[in-house]
Amino acid sequence: MLIEAAIFAVALVPSVDPDYRAYYLDRSTDCYPLPVSGAYRLGGRVSFGSASEGERANLARCGWRDPEAGGSWSDGSRSMLRFAIPPQPADLVLELNVRPYLDAETPRQRIEVTANGTPLDTLELVEKGVATHRIAISSAIVGTAGQLDITFNYPDARALTGAGSGTRLYALFVLDLALERAAD
Repeated sequence: MLIEAAIFAVALVPSVDPDYRAYYLDRSTDCYPLPVSGAYRLGGRVSFGSASEGERANLARCGWRDPEAGGSWSDGSRSMLRFAIPPQPADLVLELNVRPYLDAETPRQRIEVTANGTPLDTLELVEKGVATHRIAISSAIVGTAGQLDITFNYPDARALTGAGSGTRLYALFVLDLALERAAD
C-alpha cells in the first residue's frame, strides 16, 4: 500500500525540468526550448529559408515554423535562438531582416526582444514590407558563459485569417539574421 501511495504521489507531482513542466504539463507556454548547439561564426549571415536549414537548425531553439523558400515564420507567442560565442570584449548588434504578419485586425506587431533574460528592445512593426532592424547587445550580457539566448515575445501574434488557416499563431517572418560586433 505504501509503494502504491508513493507512485501515486510521483504521478501527481512529477519532478521535471521547469521548461518541460510549462510545455507538457501546465501548458503555460507554446515554446519548448530544444538543446541546439548554437554553433555560429560571429558576423556570419544565416538565412532562415529552406536552402540553409543546417545553419538555422543550429540556432533555432523553439517557436519557428518549417522554413519556406524565403525565410521562416515564428510559431506561437514566443521564439528562441541560441548563439554559442566566446565572451566578447565589445558590444554586439543583432541584425534582422523581417516582415511582420499584419491584417485588418492586427495593424501592428510588437516584438519584445531579450538576451539572456535581459530586455533589449521592443520593435513595433506597422509596415507589411521587409525591413532591417538592428538591436544593440551589451558585451556584459554575453558574460563569460559563451552562450547568448535571444528570445522574441509576440504579444500581438494571431492565427492567419481565411478558410483552413488553423490555430497556429503568427507574428514575424524572418528572412535572415547576423550577429556582429557593434564596431563592424
